[in-house]
Formats: sequence, structure tokens, C-alpha cells
Amino acid sequence: MRIIDAHCHVARSLTVDQALKWLDTTGFEKVACFSQSPNGKGAEVRQSVRHVAEVARKSDGRVIPFAWLDPTYKQVKSVLREAVEKLGIVGVKIIPDGWMPYDPPCMRLYEQIAEFDLPLMFHSGILWSYGDTSRFCRPANYECLMQFPTLRFSLAHIGWPWVDECLAVVGKIRETRRRRGVQGEQCYVDCTPGTPPLWRRDALKKALYYVSGDVMFFGTDGRPGGDTKWPRSVAQQDKRLLAALKVSRANQAAYFAANFERFLTQSLTG
Repeated sequence: MRIIDAHCHVARSLTVDQALKWLDTTGFEKVACFSQSPNGKGAEVRQSVRHVAEVARKSDGRVIPFAWLDPTYKQVKSVLREAVEKLGIVGVKIIPDGWMPYDPPCMRLYEQIAEFDLPLMFHSGILWSYGDTSRFCRPANYECLMQFPTLRFSLAHIGWPWVDECLAVVGKIRETRRRRGVQGEQCYVDCTPGTPPLWRRDALKKALYYVSGDVMFFGTDGRPGGDTKWPRSVAQQDKRLLAALKVSRANQAAYFAANFERFLTQSLTG
């Protein structure tokens, strides 16, 4: 079964050889890699984005490059333009940390992301950074994305511990689009853990039955070039859980690869 790891972070020192070795060892076909955290780092983000783009360029398509951006950085729109037009970045990652996803700088950046027809991946749920930061990443905060109906986005970690809230947001957006007669899925569920093993079966079951497997995709929060045991264990765990939940082989294959590929490429209409 093909596996694309849709959610990984990279070290500044990562080389393409290390990334490819990591992929071969895990048995994954491809990996989506985010540039290093930009939050509060200003201009350092340019070099981080250039780095992940260069690794991807040399990877023969196996590394999928995402620019991790801070919407509050004054030059962020310039960074994004360079990332897309010169570097070949194919998506954007955002983690609200000290600001809300509906704040004006964010809304302005979403307009540009939509213009470039890029997928946008959000952190959602508890945020393991210092202080009371999780409140910025509550799933309900992302309802503002309905104002950008051509912008497709994902909510990571199934919003844990706010799994029900995450799925309610996905369901609300889907129903709103249906009532408006708009085709295409705008909001996807990034199933990267987040959810500890004790909660994971229940979270996957709820997602499968409420929003369907069509909008769910696999990720590990791994570190290409680093540990391979963790990402392999996540894949094995999810295979067991999906089988126990009687998910067909075809739908398991979609979860592990095809759904994320559609998220990357499927344009939306408003």
C-alpha cells in the first residue's frame, strides 16, 4: 500500500540524502515537509523556506515542500510570492501562536494563498508550546475560512482534545457548501497524532462516520532524517485500527495517499 506522510517537520541541517534514506527505511513513498517555525523569527523564514524547497527539488518528487508562515510578519506576502513563483513551494503551513486565525493579518494572507490556489495546513488542538497557547488553535476558530470558499485547508491532529469540535467544524463547512450549491471539499481532517493511543480509535471512528473517509489523510509529525521507529509505528497502528473499523482496502489506500494527493491538487469554486 502506498503511504504519503502528509505532516513532517525538518531540521535546518536536513539533506536530500537523509530525507530519501528516511523514506526508504519507513517504507513511505513521499513526505510533506514544513520549513522551520517562522513564529517570531522574522526574516529567518526566507532561508528556511529556501532550504526545504532545495531538498524537495533534489528529491525526484518524493519530498513535498510546504512553507511554514507567520501571518503577522510584515513581509510574509513577499515571502509567499517568492516561495511559489521562484522556489516551487506547493502549500502553506500555519500554527497560530499568540494570535488568532481570524486576525486581520491572517485574513489578508488567506486571500493571497487562495489566489495562488495552494492548500493550507493548520495546527488545531492543544499546542505544545510554552504558556496558554492552545486557545489560539481551537478548531472553532477556523470557521472564518468559510469566507474564502476557494481556499482548501486541513485541521491537524483531529483537533485533539477538541475532536468533536473539529469534526463539527468540518461538517458545518461541508453542509454550508452543499446548501449554497458549491462543489468540492474545502476542509480536510489531518489525522496526524495528537490523539494519544487511548483516544485514537474513538477519534478515527467518529471522523469516519461523521465526515467520511474522503476528507481524512495520514501523517506522523515525524522528522525526516531522524527517528524512523515512530512514523512506522503510527502507520502500523492506523492500519490495525482502520481494519478493526472495517474500512475497505480501497478506502484505506485513499486515507494513506490518494486523499492527500487530492487535497494538494483539487481546485475549488466559490
